[in-house]
Amino acid sequence: MKQLLSLVAISGLMALATAAFATGVSTTATSSFNTDVNEMAVLNIAGYPGNLVLGAPGTGGTTIDNASDATTYAQYTSVIATGKTRILDAKISAGSIPAGTTLKLTAGNPGGTGNVGTKAAQVTLTGTAASIVTGIGSCNTGTGDTDGTNLSYQLSVSAIGSLVKTALNNVTVTFTLNDGA
Repeated sequence: MKQLLSLVAISGLMALATAAFATGVSTTATSSFNTDVNEMAVLNIAGYPGNLVLGAPGTGGTTIDNASDATTYAQYTSVIATGKTRILDAKISAGSIPAGTTLKLTAGNPGGTGNVGTKAAQVTLTGTAASIVTGIGSCNTGTGDTDGTNLSYQLSVSAIGSLVKTALNNVTVTFTLNDGA
């Protein structure tokens, strides 16, 4: 009888163990952490304009043709707080243009993803910053050779009586991606 009782007890324990495995045992754990997005403004100027040289017109007595170049692009990545925008400014930061001339810059329509901003009207470049793209929000313009905002430079005669033959004048234009409104 003792053996029968032992056998019944062992069978009962085995049944309980089997039931525990059959119903499944599980456990969970969690991992907590913080996320954040930093504000950022990163700017790249891709390409370099060629020399802007005013040369002789084809016919005597006619106006001197403008010199122009549109092979440069402003490329930028921007992340900004809600309700704020950025501006892309340009100015002559070193060197000078020849007397009797004007250097103008026109930004093309910005391309890219997000709120890439709106091109401003053509500006005359001086030592004071002028906005060429406004309303820039969180965006990226891309990094390809022709991605971003095309920058078209134009050197033109503003006062023919002031023109004097010069050697090449090195001019540096500085672009700044800064907080707007």
